[in-house]
Amino acid sequence: MGEISKHKTINAPVQAVFNYISDPRNAPSFINSINRIVSGPEGTPSQGQIWRAEATLLGKQSVINLRLARLDPPHAVTFSIDGDPHGILSLRLSPDEGAQSRTRVAINLDVPKVPSIFLGAIMGNLLEGDMQRLKDRLEA
Repeated sequence: MGEISKHKTINAPVQAVFNYISDPRNAPSFINSINRIVSGPEGTPSQGQIWRAEATLLGKQSVINLRLARLDPPHAVTFSIDGDPHGILSLRLSPDEGAQSRTRVAINLDVPKVPSIFLGAIMGNLLEGDMQRLKDRLEA
């Protein structure tokens, strides 16, 4: 079972960060592996909805189902990546103890078919980049 986690503090309130990351249509702007959203529901995203996306997973181009598996406003968002390989991407939010206008974001990627050591080697820098893109996007 492969799992990798990263975290970053973002200079934006928890609710603003939650609103941004809970909308799968924003995923390509901060998740490097998701190239674009092809189709999916319009309006406010809700738990259980599915979007089709073009993605590059472990170096392989494919079309995936990106399912909004869990919403816990404004604390957590979980996406199920239904592709090859299957994965779970979870983002947890908490206010930074030093300032209400800052949010600590923890991202966790779980890919059961890939051992953690390989997942870390393959995805570690990508996840770190994803967190930096999210920070840059929300602090702009």
